[in-house]
Amino acid sequence: MMRLFLNGLAASSGAGLTYVRNVVPHLSASADVQTTVALSPSLRNEFGNPANVGFLEFEPQGAGQRFWWEQTGLPPLIRRSQADVLISTGNFALRRSPVPQILLSGNSLYTSSDFYRDLRARHEYRMWLGTHLRGIFAKRSVGWADCTVAPSEAFAADLRRWTRGNVVSIYHGFDRGAFFRDETPLPATIAQKILPPNGTLRLLFVSHYNYYRNFET
Repeated sequence: MMRLFLNGLAASSGAGLTYVRNVVPHLSASADVQTTVALSPSLRNEFGNPANVGFLEFEPQGAGQRFWWEQTGLPPLIRRSQADVLISTGNFALRRSPVPQILLSGNSLYTSSDFYRDLRARHEYRMWLGTHLRGIFAKRSVGWADCTVAPSEAFAADLRRWTRGNVVSIYHGFDRGAFFRDETPLPATIAQKILPPNGTLRLLFVSHYNYYRNFET
């Protein structure tokens, strides 16, 4: 039996949160894999008691505290779980992982000169500094991990140029069966909004809000 340790503490929004929500049921369905998942208590409540999956809860007070606890508190827990592989889901890796580590990297803002230039133009210097500092650790994380996985080949190539690390691409895809399983008709109030008359432009806005996604437009 393989034992995995999934670090989902950074999964609070966007792709990381979506990944953890979708991968835990699949891991639970595999009798050949025993998984330990570290996540926040609020996310833990969504899963109930799935088979073959154990949970460790931690509520970090900000990204700094979370990063520090990951670097100092997670390694002994990983050893105790007897994990064969660590999967870090949130762009940041453990510097000294006690087992081989796979890093999931999905935030292209750290490599985007356009984003940094836009922040300076908006005088968002605090956000510029915060993103720059996180980018330093994200870049080092690629070197700390045994392998980094990006959601597209274009971003994987970008990370390779940025870090010269071992980066591969695995497309996220989606669970088609789960996506189309519920055939319950939409409530009339929602259907009226997303099924407007012909000739109306419709936009699908995926994931959480951030100003740089141009949501206002």
